[in-house]
Amino acid sequence: MIYTRNLKKLYKSREVETMALINVNIDIDEGEFVAVAGPAGSGKSSLFNILGLLDTPDSGEVFFMGKECSRISQNKRISLRRGNIGYMFKDFNLVDELSVYNNIELPLLYLPYSRKERQKMVSEILYKFKLDHKRNNYPEELTRLQQQTVGLARATVYNPKLILADEPAGSLDSTGGGMIFELISSVNEAGTTVIFFTNSISEAQRASRIIRLFDGHIVTEAIQKEI
Repeated sequence: MIYTRNLKKLYKSREVETMALINVNIDIDEGEFVAVAGPAGSGKSSLFNILGLLDTPDSGEVFFMGKECSRISQNKRISLRRGNIGYMFKDFNLVDELSVYNNIELPLLYLPYSRKERQKMVSEILYKFKLDHKRNNYPEELTRLQQQTVGLARATVYNPKLILADEPAGSLDSTGGGMIFELISSVNEAGTTVIFFTNSISEAQRASRIIRLFDGHIVTEAIQKEI
């Protein structure tokens, strides 16, 4: 599905150079449920952006769906990720001026679906995640759990092959976090590959495999027992 070889990412300022990723090699198969865990500054955000084809490494290779992506143009990266990768974020990243329905529909506007097809897809995902009664509400009218559920619905409405989630429970309490992980797990059980990034080891243990990052290095990989 997606794998990397010897990834390196360097950030430069006027006075400081910081190596965010150092020789990172990971292999993630189709259908896996993987946690990338590490403290702040470990390189999680850099790896999220590179795996999501939002950024490129300074050296090394990234392969997604059999294609090497580190040296292709930005337009080609956009074309490859569009419809194939869904994104979730800690702070939801919903558009305040759009209703729940329109927030979920937003990524479909960039894909070759008719209006009728979009209506069907959004209605189905609203029903699936029990959001239908909130379709005309705006983000500020929702609980934080509902906002993140809308974020998951938006990320999955076009049935992507891969979901990347950046601290999906980071803005939720423990009850809400448990509920959003149950929904994410259901998406994975339906066949979608999921990679989530977290600084919480207890959250990471919800995955079937944990990749631990520290100071830009992979320090351990562990297969979880079936849960």
